[in-house]
Amino acid sequence: MNESKSNINKIVIFTVGFIGVVVLLIYIISSKTLPSLEEFMADSTSGISENNTNEAASTTNLAVVDPSEVSRELGTYATTTIRAPKGDIQVEISDTQDKMEFGLSNRTSLEQNSGMLFSFQNSQPQSFWMKDMLFPLDIVWINSDKEVTGVTHDLSPDSYPEAFDSPGEVQYVLELNAGGANNFGIATGTLLQF
Repeated sequence: MNESKSNINKIVIFTVGFIGVVVLLIYIISSKTLPSLEEFMADSTSGISENNTNEAASTTNLAVVDPSEVSRELGTYATTTIRAPKGDIQVEISDTQDKMEFGLSNRTSLEQNSGMLFSFQNSQPQSFWMKDMLFPLDIVWINSDKEVTGVTHDLSPDSYPEAFDSPGEVQYVLELNAGGANNFGIATGTLLQF
């Protein structure tokens, strides 16, 4: 009987500790700042009540989430296809302030025929930088008529904190892998369909 109680205590201690580590990792990944000890302790125990193993089990499922998806608290991204002169590009649409600020940050790569389209409510000058980027990009500046007004080629992650400005007012900005603009035949004056 004592051995059974001892095993149960070990399981409870392990589970609480594991949940604490998961919560700490989520804080670090999502906010890039460490929580105070008080915040950490409050969050690591807030989801667990005595004799409620279902609640504890659902909390531990966080460990199987891909770290790149933890920051997806932004919600799901709508997608669309952009028709370019030399092929179609599958893009995620970044259309909220949070999604725009996050962009492609902390991703290790982008598939060959894909990109991210930033869709602004109004046409205006825009400025982008390579904060937390892990691979080089081409930035395609697009006006409200879906005409390319310029392309900034091969931006290195090392260029941060330098900012890159649009050539005038744009309503859309397309981020592609470095070299993507040339591969898809995109240049100043190109009309895109989306």
